[in-house]
Amino acid sequence: MTIGISHEQKKKFDEDGFIIIRQVIGDQTIKKSIESYERVRKKCETFEYLHFRRFKDIALNDIYGIEHIFHPDIFEEDIFSSIMESKVLELSRELLNDDEIFLSRNRIHCTKGISHSGNWHRDGGLTGSADDIDKLLKKSEKDIMWVQATLPYYSEDGFYIVPGSHKYSSNYIPTKEILGTKKIIKNELKLRISPGDLILFNPFAIHRGTCVGRIKRQRAHIHMRFARKKYSKFADRYRKDSEFFKNSKVFSFANQSWKKSFNLDLEDSLQWYGDEIIQEKPNLFSIKFYLLFLIIIFNRLFYYLSSLYPLSQRSLENLSFIKYPYLKE
Repeated sequence: MTIGISHEQKKKFDEDGFIIIRQVIGDQTIKKSIESYERVRKKCETFEYLHFRRFKDIALNDIYGIEHIFHPDIFEEDIFSSIMESKVLELSRELLNDDEIFLSRNRIHCTKGISHSGNWHRDGGLTGSADDIDKLLKKSEKDIMWVQATLPYYSEDGFYIVPGSHKYSSNYIPTKEILGTKKIIKNELKLRISPGDLILFNPFAIHRGTCVGRIKRQRAHIHMRFARKKYSKFADRYRKDSEFFKNSKVFSFANQSWKKSFNLDLEDSLQWYGDEIIQEKPNLFSIKFYLLFLIIIFNRLFYYLSSLYPLSQRSLENLSFIKYPYLKE
C-alpha cells in the first residue's frame, strides 16, 4: 500500500487542523496489536507496570492511559509494527515539511469498563497553562512545531475537534475559556473512525476524547506527538525516552526511518514530562483505602443513575454534579 499526503490533504490539515487517512494498517496487524495491548493492560491491572493513569474515585483500577510504550517492561513488537506499518512518522514529516522529527509523546489511551468523558483542551504547551499554550500556538502558526496522531485498534465514535481552532484569528477561542470544560461549542465536530484509520491533527486545535466504554464499545489507541528537531527544547518529553528508544529490543526492531529519528541529537527540554506518573498498589490495611471505596460507591451510583438521563449525551456531560456520566452514543 502506498501512503502519502496529497496536496488536498495538506490544504485541509492547514485549514481545519486535522485529516483522517483510512486503513493504514491491515486486519491481521490490528488483531496482533490488540493481543499485545491486552498483555500490556494486564501488567498495569496487576501493578507489575506502574506508569499508567487511572480514575481512582470511580473504580479500583480504571486505567485510561498507559505511558511510555517503548519502556522495556511493556514494549511489544506487534504494537511497534503497527506504528511502522501506518507510516505515521513519514506522514508527519510531510505535514511538518521537515525530515528531522522525533517522537516526543507516546502512550496508549484506553477505555474499557467505565465511560470516558474528557474535557476540552489544547496540547503543545510546556507548562500546560492557558497563556503558555496560546503563546506557542502563535509561534507554531508561523512555523509549525509539531503534529499529533491517533492510531485506533477499535472503532471510535467520540473524538471531538473544533476545526480551524489552531489558528489565531478574530474568531479565536482563548484556551482559558475552554480548558477543563465540556461545554458545547458551536462548530464542534465528532469524528468517526474505524480500526486501522489514522488521525493526524494539529495539537493546538481544541479537542477532547470520549468513549462509551464497556467491553463492546471499548477503545485502545496509540497516541503520539511528533516534533521538529529545531524545536526540541520546547517539546515536553520524558527524560528517559532516548534510553528506551536505544534499547536493543526497540532499536534492532526499528526500520531505517525510525532509526534515523531515534539517532537525532536533541537539545534538552525546558520541561520534562511524566516523572510523576507512577501508581501505587492499593493498601488494603489503610483507612484511606476504605474511605476511597465509599467515594467509588457514591460516584458509581450517580454514574448508573445518569444512564436514565433522557436528553442528549452532550447535555448530560455538562451536568456539573455528574462527574462520570454514563455515555450511550
